[in-house]
Amino acid sequence: MLTAQLSQNSPASAEDICAFVARAKVGFPPGYIEFMQRSDGAEGPIGRKGRYLVLWPVASIISLNEQHHIDEFAPHLLAFGSDGGGEAFAFDRRTEPARIVRVPFVGLDDEICYGTRFDEFLARLSEE
Repeated sequence: MLTAQLSQNSPASAEDICAFVARAKVGFPPGYIEFMQRSDGAEGPIGRKGRYLVLWPVASIISLNEQHHIDEFAPHLLAFGSDGGGEAFAFDRRTEPARIVRVPFVGLDDEICYGTRFDEFLARLSEE
């Protein structure tokens, strides 16, 4: 399993997920909400090369996007995590379901697509 090395949080509550979905205004890729129902955020290395991944808890996502000014500079994106450094992982709201992209926090451009399903995102990330 691709997430076996991640330190996973307790599951997100149904209330937190419903509140997040209502505010997020995004067509979530298959598998993302299901993952959050099992683990409300996670952190650690993924894959054989140990690429670092931080998945933010659903109750923090909106405020973290505000803190990073993502709504202001890239309103089509909703970041849901990072590499623990200078890059965010985000949903691109312009597609349905949302594409998952990697984008630098500074500039919020140069999007790299990681797929349209959460498992596809994890698989691609684990290969880097």
